Amino acid sequence: MQLLETLICSGQGRPLYEWQCHDANARVELLKKISQFAARLGRLLPLGRFDRLEIQSHDSRIVAQVKTDRMIFVQVTAESEPPPA
Repeated sequence: MQLLETLICSGQGRPLYEWQCHDANARVELLKKISQFAARLGRLLPLGRFDRLEIQSHDSRIVAQVKTDRMIFVQVTAESEPPPA
């Protein structure tokens, strides 16, 4: 796996750290939307507390975590590294 981008924000969405994040504002908005949908879903179904959202595609994996004190967005490639020669 190879790290593609990272964004760490305060609970209010203020970026604290970013690395190769092409559009930090768009990522913050995505994290806020995820938080809103998780709260809605939590009221409809007794699934427990929201921990994280993981999205797997054919070439990458995204992990988004939203807590009261922080929001995190990380994207990595799904491709494994070639074996050593």
